Amino acid sequence: MLGAIDLNNKGKPGSAGFECFKICYNNGINLKSIGDTLILAPQFICEKKHIDEIMDKLKKSISIYFKQ
Repeated sequence: MLGAIDLNNKGKPGSAGFECFKICYNNGINLKSIGDTLILAPQFICEKKHIDEIMDKLKKSISIYFKQ
């Protein structure tokens, strides 16, 4: 499973991805940022509860990023 989220840039190219990555990391989710895109690759062995936890933390983090 692999996912990507492309963010609107509010500054220099690549800054949106890195800033949102830092917020995600502080909220307990580790993603890879490539430019203004966040790459999500959960572990190979996971259950629905793990995906739900990842999505909750991701929603929270992206909301925080756009409120800044």
